[in-house]
Amino acid sequence: MQTIHSKALVLRYAYSVGGQLQGMTYPDGTAVDYLRNAQGQITEVGVTPAGGSRQVLLGNASYYPFGPAAGWTYGNGRTLARLYDLDYRPQAIQDTRPGGLDVGFGFDPAGNLTALTPAGNPTPAIGLGYDALGRLTGLTDGVTGTVIDGYSYDATGNRLSAKVGTATQAYTYPTDSHRLSSVAGVARSYDATGNTTAIGGTARQYTYDTTGRMTQARRAGAVTMNYRYNGKGEQVRRFLGTTNTYTLFDEAGHWLGDYDSNGAPKQQAIWLDDLPVGLLANASKLHYIEPDHLGSPRVVIDPTRDVAVWAWSLKGEAFGNTAPNQDPDGDGAALVLDMRFPGQRFDAASGLNQNGNREYEASTGRYSKSDPIGLRGGIGTYRYAFNNPLMWIDPDGLQATMISQGPGMTGPVGVYNPYGPNNPNDASTQLPQGGSINLPQIPEITGDSLLESLYKMSPLSAISQLEQAISNSINNCDDNDRCEREWREARRVCRQLIFEQLQQAAGRRKKRSVTGVTGGFTDIEQCARGLVSQQCGGNKVQR
Repeated sequence: MQTIHSKALVLRYAYSVGGQLQGMTYPDGTAVDYLRNAQGQITEVGVTPAGGSRQVLLGNASYYPFGPAAGWTYGNGRTLARLYDLDYRPQAIQDTRPGGLDVGFGFDPAGNLTALTPAGNPTPAIGLGYDALGRLTGLTDGVTGTVIDGYSYDATGNRLSAKVGTATQAYTYPTDSHRLSSVAGVARSYDATGNTTAIGGTARQYTYDTTGRMTQARRAGAVTMNYRYNGKGEQVRRFLGTTNTYTLFDEAGHWLGDYDSNGAPKQQAIWLDDLPVGLLANASKLHYIEPDHLGSPRVVIDPTRDVAVWAWSLKGEAFGNTAPNQDPDGDGAALVLDMRFPGQRFDAASGLNQNGNREYEASTGRYSKSDPIGLRGGIGTYRYAFNNPLMWIDPDGLQATMISQGPGMTGPVGVYNPYGPNNPNDASTQLPQGGSINLPQIPEITGDSLLESLYKMSPLSAISQLEQAISNSINNCDDNDRCEREWREARRVCRQLIFEQLQQAAGRRKKRSVTGVTGGFTDIEQCARGLVSQQCGGNKVQR
């Protein structure tokens, strides 16, 4: 139960005897149920309105081995196919019915996404270019090669210029920080901790509390919205005068719904793992969401009329600055959906995307405040997704994660991978023992830091430091939210490394020992128990 400003929202969970999620009951009584196969993967999602009959949201969901969903069939018969290569890079996402998501992906030998095409058609509609550090430098017309949008950066990843249409905007910075001073001559102001307080003088202003969270937005001096947060840092209340909007999240941090001052639902979302697949909107009518390779919604389908009623083009501005089409069927009825990149929701009152622990500004491709975890998120503490927004995501506004790692990709700039196929010194079958990494203490440790450490030391050394970090931690893991995060990160690490283990067995990758992490298991849960702290239900640490 979430109680905010005396308003209680009750969310109920149902689990199997094995601890797998079987269903959820939303505050308005809508029940969502999940059917699973023998491997525990969700194969069908059903929705039952309060007092109504069950509807199949989707069924026949299938999966790649230890990998992502390969597709499913929506309740009205629409099929969304999701094709991946052997490195689990997206090849195409396709719904062949009118208005459905239809996109193909092309990669260069280094693993950079270089083309967006019609699904199954190698002719690019949009080309993508990168600099030597893997940062997106431009989108070009696939036929003419004409630059549509272009970007340049300094050495630390701050954007120096952006070509938007026919205009080129200059970005300026002080010599002593990463704080953006102006864009195209429009000045910006900051408080002492680096939070953006004003853009264009009084045109847009922001106020923060003592923890650095934005509490108020103003335009031309007038208050446009106030904001409040729960103990997890999630924005759960927006209000102006006596008008309130309450927001509910699940245990994994997914947005579940917005509710009015009386607690009645405005919109509610339904998820398939980390993919949004359903929307209850316009008097709680069921709609289908078609997500892209990132997990961003790109199309919303009205299942009764079988037409798209909302569309956010993947071929628009790469950093998300293209507004969605809220009436693609032209019937005069706009559907407003604020979901954007994973973990983000657009807020018209502030002009920013709320992104978990901070706010993201799509027009500049950067956050409005410095990274709360400091340099652990990279040396550019305001940049988004390492300036590669079509291959990296940052659902909680703290640390970017790569959606898939091709054979030539090594992770963030500065991470050395001795086993990358492009490394001329890759002659050893044993990981180097040299080097030392100070892994953070729980709860800051993430799967990304563990994966990164594997490129710098042996897996056993990494695990030793991981165990030390856990045993030395002063934080109890009685907190369900913290434990949930540990399990989520551990499962993600195991999924990636078990896949590599299987690829090694098939002779598809150069060998490095990953069994020190996976324990030789091919079961994700067994592997994860070896990574999760003892306090959160992981294996007992033996000394």
